[in-house]
Parts: sequence; structure tokens; C-alpha cells
Amino acid sequence: MNSRGYGIQQSAQWLFDRPRALYQLYFQTGAASFLLAANNAAKMYMSRMNANGFYKEKPRDHKYLAGMGLFYYYLINGDKSAAGLLQKMYQASLTWEPAYKPNRGFWTERHQAAVLDIAVTNWLLTGDNVIRARIDYIVDVTYQMTFNRTKKQDIQCPAHKMSAHEGNRNNSLVCSPWMMALLTDGLWRYWLKTQSEKAAKLIVGFGRFVAGNGLYSTQIKDRTTTLPYYLVNLDNHQSSMKNKWTDGQHACDISGMLGKAVFVSKYYQYAHADTQNAFSLMLDECQYLSNKIVSSSSKRGYAPVMPPRKFGWKYSTTAELPYFEALFKHHD
Repeated sequence: MNSRGYGIQQSAQWLFDRPRALYQLYFQTGAASFLLAANNAAKMYMSRMNANGFYKEKPRDHKYLAGMGLFYYYLINGDKSAAGLLQKMYQASLTWEPAYKPNRGFWTERHQAAVLDIAVTNWLLTGDNVIRARIDYIVDVTYQMTFNRTKKQDIQCPAHKMSAHEGNRNNSLVCSPWMMALLTDGLWRYWLKTQSEKAAKLIVGFGRFVAGNGLYSTQIKDRTTTLPYYLVNLDNHQSSMKNKWTDGQHACDISGMLGKAVFVSKYYQYAHADTQNAFSLMLDECQYLSNKIVSSSSKRGYAPVMPPRKFGWKYSTTAELPYFEALFKHHD
């Protein structure tokens, strides 16, 4: 974690819940090395939080609030300080207003996802009905901005202005597929516990959006592949942000989102063929890039993940991928 200028003290290392990703790798493999790494990462992350529940170096940045890794740490080790910190992080998350309005300033799906994650995690920890009401509020306002708009009724994503997302003066409506994948994970965890109708419709709608609007075909050297847009412009699709050399980095997390959408669609017997096809395409790209890492590792003895925060976004919300692959890939 100290190679190529990415020191362990760098704040970005702790985005996307590194401890959760490591714990899930331990759950899937049983490898003690992953458990040790997960425990060490959780303790390091805890040491970097302040008394108000925010990350010390980013004391008002909600995207650094990551709950599930600490939840696993608490369940495995019984460390009550982790439970106490989770509750402080939840209190810190209340300074984020989930409702988006056109005249609002900053808002992204990634921040909404972090706030939903910490709320769902604390509800699982405590069963507190006040926290559940906060979750329902986050789900409700996300549902409203996704489905109850006067424009773009056919686009099933939480549309917001580019100015809110990127900090510029562009007022085009946009959605980010990879940030929607983060948001889908919290909705999924809540749906599994409650079968919330609105959470289910959001998961299905997000999958349909990405399948219909969030992917593009491109040629990389001698290979034709499908990749996710970084940011989809709903008013001018030609202006959507893409980079074929880097967009594949989100193939795994987006395939995780699409797998969740297919699962929920099949559960309710909704149409899902396009979403399932998109899932297969994204999983193909995920596996292609993962196999390249394995090949690199066998030659050098290790496989660097650059930037290191990619480890979190690739593995934290994708624990179900082997299960989804067995159920959905290339067959009904």
C-alpha cells in the first residue's frame, strides 16, 4: 500500500470500505491472511476517525463514512468501541440532506450511498426504529427523484444537474452508473431485510437504466468490448463522459449492481432480459480484467491495484458475484 506514491496514510486509501472488502474475501475463501488484513484495516480506519464520527482529514466529507467493514469487525471481535463509533458515524451522517432539489448545490449518488450505508448498518446493529425512519426517508426521496419527474420519465435514475455533481455551470441532467452501483448496494441490503417495494423498484430501475443508457461498445486494440459510461448526460447523450482506457475499472461493481437488479426482477417476475444481458457483458469485462491481474501476479509475484482505492470499490459491493454468475450468466 506504499508503492507508487500511495502511502497508507493517504486519505483516499480508505474510500469504498477497504475493511469490508477484505472481510468478504475472508468469508469466501477462509484464508486467515484476509482475516488478519481485514482486522488490521478496520483498526486503522477506526484510528483515523474523529470524536464526531467523521474521518479526521476530511471532517465534513460524508463519502468517508463506511459502515459494513466495522460491523463485521464488531461481530467477529466483539469490540464495543466499533459499535460506539458506528453510532457516532450515523450521527455525523445526519448532516447530509438526502433530498435533491434543482437549486441545490452539491449532490452525488456516491454521497447518498454512503449515508444510506451507515444508516442501514446502524439499523442492523441496533434495530432502532428512528434509524429505520431515516432509511425510509432516504429511499423515498431517491425514489421521487428517480421516478416522479416532469422530464425524462423513461430514464430510471436519480437525475441531478451536472453542476451539482461536477461543480461546474452545466445544468444538464446526469447520472453516474458506477455511483449508482454503490447506492444499489445499500438498497439491496435493506430490501433483503424488509422487501421494501420502493427499494426493489429502485434496484430494478437502476439496472434497466444502465442496460439501456449506461453502456457503450468500443474497440481496445484488437478486442471489442462493452464498457460503462463514467457519467451519462441525459439531455445530450453524445456529451456523456467516457474513457475506454479507464471505464473498465468499474465493470465488476456495475456487474454487481446489474446482478442485484436481475435477482430482484426475477423475484417479482418483472421483465429482465436486457438487464441480464448487460450483466453478462459487464461480468465478461470484469473477468477479463481480473484474469489480466492474475496473469500479472503470476509473473511478478504480486498484483498492484492502482489506485489502491479501486480495491474497495471492486470488492466491497460485489460479494454476490459468484452466486449471480451461477444463476444468470448467459442463461435464463
